[in-house]
Amino acid sequence: MAIDDLLARKAEKSNSSVVFRLYRWDSPTLSCGFHQRVEHRIDFDSCERKKVHLVRRPTGGRELLHDGDLSFSLTAPFKSYFQGLNRTKSYFFAAGRIITEGLNSIGIKAELVNSVRRKHDNRYRPCLAVVSEYEIVCEGKKIAPMAQRIYRGSVLVHGSIPLRSSKISTAGLLEVADRSSLQQMIDKSSTSLYQIMNEQVDVGVLKESLKNGFQSVLNGRVESYCLTRRELTEAIQQAYNWKITINQIKLKQLSTGR
Repeated sequence: MAIDDLLARKAEKSNSSVVFRLYRWDSPTLSCGFHQRVEHRIDFDSCERKKVHLVRRPTGGRELLHDGDLSFSLTAPFKSYFQGLNRTKSYFFAAGRIITEGLNSIGIKAELVNSVRRKHDNRYRPCLAVVSEYEIVCEGKKIAPMAQRIYRGSVLVHGSIPLRSSKISTAGLLEVADRSSLQQMIDKSSTSLYQIMNEQVDVGVLKESLKNGFQSVLNGRVESYCLTRRELTEAIQQAYNWKITINQIKLKQLSTGR
C-alpha cells in the first residue's frame, strides 16, 4: 500500500497515465482506514494471538481483513473522464466498472450499485458489512469493497476481491460489544468468489479478465509498468509509516496521558 501511495503522489505531480495494480498478501492483515482511531477500535491482543498484521490504508473507510483476497488499486491524475460525474466520483465509478466487467467475463453476475440508503450506524460497521454507492454486489451481497482518497492533484482507489472466505473472524479482531452479531452481519452482507462459483478461482484468469476490463473502461492502450529502483526504494522507506504496531499505540497513549 506504500506503493499505491507513491503512485498517487507521482500522479499528483505530473499528468501521468492511469495505473491499475493487482496484488496479494503473504499473511493475514487487517487494513484500517486513513482516519480511523484504531486505539479505540482494534483488539490488539486478539490480532497478536491470531498472527494478524495491522496496516493503515492511504484511503478511507473502515477495517478490512485481507486473507485470501486479490487486492487492487487505481491511481490517476485528478480529472474526470466520465460525463455526468464529478471528479470525486469519477474514478471510484471507473474502478467499479473495471471490476464488474472483469468478474462478468468469468461468469460472475456482478453489478455496480448506483445508490444506497444510508443508515446512521453504517459508519461504525466494517467494510464488508455495508454496501456503499458505486460498490459491487453479486446476488445481493458485497463482493468487492472499495475506498478512495483524493490528493491535491490525483486520486487513489483501493479495493479487494475475496477469493474465499477467511477462517479468521473480522469481528473477533475488534473491540465491539457483540462480536457474534457483528460477524453474522458481515457474513450476511458479503460473499466470496468461491461461495458463488463453488470452486477455486484461477487467479491468473481473473487477473487477465480484470486487465481487459481496465482496457475496456478506460478505452486506451494498456502497457506494463515497472517501478524504478528509486521508486521501489522510496516505497520501502515509507512502508513503516503505514504499519500499525502495539508499541506505537502504547506510545501514543502515554503521550496523551491515557
